Parts: sequence; structure tokens; C-alpha cells
Amino acid sequence: MRRFVVGLIVALAVVAVLPLLASAADPTVTVTSNNSLGMILTDPAGKTLYIFKKDTPNTSNCYDTCAQNWPPLIIKSGQPVAPANLAGGLGTATRKDGSVQVTYQGQPLYYYIKDDEAGDIYGQGIGNVWFVVNPAALAAGTVLPATGHARSSVETIVLPLAALALAGTLGGITLRRRAHRA
Repeated sequence: MRRFVVGLIVALAVVAVLPLLASAADPTVTVTSNNSLGMILTDPAGKTLYIFKKDTPNTSNCYDTCAQNWPPLIIKSGQPVAPANLAGGLGTATRKDGSVQVTYQGQPLYYYIKDDEAGDIYGQGIGNVWFVVNPAALAAGTVLPATGHARSSVETIVLPLAALALAGTLGGITLRRRAHRA
């Protein structure tokens, strides 16, 4: 009888712990702080996730060359797991090839091929149709503004001008230093 009671207690403990273990699974996406864009969705390795404005709810419109440049976030089995701090829901959409793509608020999620490292946001605003997923902005029905592929004004304006100045010409005009009069 004692063995029966101990076995019953162990069985009840296992049954009670299993749901906790299932909910402790690693999240499919995480919410990460970005200096330029605030809180954004990334995968667990910190790679930025994007939405495509030409998609429709739960339907991807990015295939072939598009999907080569913007690989979809695919889940191999089960349902995606959201972190505790993510408002809104993760879901899935079946692609034409039968693979299952993760969605956020019904929007299919993608990577950008030129984002090599965690935190890269080079795809932000490309073609005015690709945007980093900011959960608060998406919940409000907006997207984050384009950031010039996450390059600062120093990178996009000052550095090219400096390079031209070093070369000595700017559009065929010789750059000269003005004498400073005291």
C-alpha cells in the first residue's frame, strides 16, 4: 500500500510539473531593445525580424527571389512560443511550399539577408515596404519610420563628402580651403 501511495504522489507531481516545463520552452521570438528603434522583435540569437507591407493577414507574398533576400522565420513543429513580455500574439501561416511561417499579430515574420550580426537593422524601411517589428507601433497600426538602413547621417553624408574632399574634387570642382582672416 505504501508503494502505491508513493507512486501516486510521484505521478501527481509529474502531472503538475509538465505544464510548467512546457511553458518554460525557449521563446521563438524575443523582445530586444534597440538604440535607434526602441523595443523590437528578434529571434533568440538577437537577429532582427521584419514585416512586409505587401503581405496580407496570415498570408506571405514573399517568394522566390524575395524569400532569398528575406528568409521567412520558419517553425519546424508545434506552435511558436512568445516571451512573457510580448503583448499580442504569435501564430503561424502555411506557405505555398508547405512550410510553416511564424506570424506576429497575423503579420508573417522575416529575416534580412544582409543582417549578419545580432542587432543589425539594415533592412529597416527598404522600398518603404520592409519594417522592423516594434510591438507597440504594430499594435497601434503603424510601423517604424525608415532609418536609412540604420546608418547615421555621418555615414551617409559626411563620410562620402570627406572621401571626395580627400580626392580633391567634388563633381569636377576643386575644393579649396578658405584663408581665415584675423
